[in-house]
Amino acid sequence: MVFIAKFIAGVRILIPYLAGINRMKPWLFFVFNTIAAVVWSGVFIIAGRYIGEFVTKYWPFFKHHVVLLILVVVVLIVLFVWFRIWEHRVARVPNTMTPTRPAPLHRN
Repeated sequence: MVFIAKFIAGVRILIPYLAGINRMKPWLFFVFNTIAAVVWSGVFIIAGRYIGEFVTKYWPFFKHHVVLLILVVVVLIVLFVWFRIWEHRVARVPNTMTPTRPAPLHRN
């Protein structure tokens, strides 16, 4: 639990409290938390290096086309939201083609 939670933003902050509430032994928490911190740091340092190389390599393209890239991202987000709203509305529309029984005209 401690090891996996280190990689989830927001949950990482709660883990010491949850470990204490569940009466995890302090030395065991220390071991798992230390191992998770070392792995977490390594993963993000390596990812940062490769992402940095990618950005450095393609920065001239991004610099000249940043407005177009932002526009494409915004359009994709708007289309996604519109599709989800449309999908939700279609699911809520009642089927008007099925015949219904007329209501009685008076009570007995």
